[in-house]
Amino acid sequence: MNILFLSTEIPFPLDHGHHLRTGNVMKCLAEDHAIHFVGFYKDEAELAYLPELRKYCDSVNVFPLQEGALRWRYFWGLLTNLLSSQPFPAPRYDLPAAQKQVRELIRTKNIDAVHFDAPWLAAYQSAVAPCPKILTTHNVEAERLRTWMRVEKNPLAKAYLYLQYRKLYRFEKNLYYQFEQNIVVSEKDRDELAKFAPDTPFAVVPNGVDTVFFTPNYDAMMPNRVVWAGPMNDPYNKDAVDYFLHDVYPLLSKKTSAVTVTFLGPSPTPYLQELAKNDHRLIAAGYVDDIRPYVDKATVFIAPLRAGGGTKLKVLNAMAQGKAVVTTSIGAEGISGVSPENIRIADTPQHYAEAICYLLAFPDEARAVGQKARELVLKYYDWQVIRQQMSGLYNAFVPHFRQHEFSTEKTL
Repeated sequence: MNILFLSTEIPFPLDHGHHLRTGNVMKCLAEDHAIHFVGFYKDEAELAYLPELRKYCDSVNVFPLQEGALRWRYFWGLLTNLLSSQPFPAPRYDLPAAQKQVRELIRTKNIDAVHFDAPWLAAYQSAVAPCPKILTTHNVEAERLRTWMRVEKNPLAKAYLYLQYRKLYRFEKNLYYQFEQNIVVSEKDRDELAKFAPDTPFAVVPNGVDTVFFTPNYDAMMPNRVVWAGPMNDPYNKDAVDYFLHDVYPLLSKKTSAVTVTFLGPSPTPYLQELAKNDHRLIAAGYVDDIRPYVDKATVFIAPLRAGGGTKLKVLNAMAQGKAVVTTSIGAEGISGVSPENIRIADTPQHYAEAICYLLAFPDEARAVGQKARELVLKYYDWQVIRQQMSGLYNAFVPHFRQHEFSTEKTL
């Protein structure tokens, strides 16, 4: 089967949630089908990953986003979007050159199905007609923004988020009817989106983990070590880190002065950098090529998320490494089969600090929680399990669509 794969990003390296989902889905599909990739990039440095992309794709076409890596253009886009009826991300990807290339691929490559890897690519629907269209939704975007709005303290930012939320709500409400198949990452997201489009097909294909790459190394575990992993320029991650430092860490450090907390990921928050200057127990390690050795050393992995949506890949990756994860209800959203045996959930600073302290004090129990966590991931979230779901979905969907199309033509 020939699949046209539309992506908002070049999904390499596989170093954060969006890349992990998109890159692995593409790799799964490439095992059984020919992939023709069309995507976008912000910075020319991303072009270094084109050889990796070409390993899995029969053709690759990428286009620079107009604002590129210049922050002033990005913020100018945020400002001018106040005059638009569309949510901010949507118009960014509607480029004439990309539209032309998509039409050319449809004309020349005998495309059987088109994979839209995000709602923001909906502008390409007319260019791919009459091919069957499959939309992947990584998050319920309006709900995700609403949770951010709830924790935002700046009144101007809160007002802007509210305007974007209203645009997103209308955008999503009218979107899903337009696709022959929709894919979501969890049952929770499916139920939420069914409110927007009750008569529209939604299939659940969860986020996954490379359980061979992310595997436990219990011999490396060191006492009183806590770790976070995730880019902190993401607003949801930034809020999580600053919430932990402001509300949880003071309680934690009073209970156990020996604790060390390492933060992995680019763009450490200003608050983290300020505190780490005077507190040797806080380590802002920044971006690292491989997070696994740092996670291996930790007794506890933290994900104190208060906003966001979808399934948190950072949590699944840590569970695959056999770590005891302490997170929030939002951090555990979308993960099937969670219980105190395989993950600890705490939604107040006091409970969060207590959960970490307990696991640090009883490392054997932390290891047992981590072992149960890995068992859960192997059962539901291994990419080889998900590959079968994804391939089965495409193999069933396209013939069904063609048969329906033929039946309609015959009736006419």
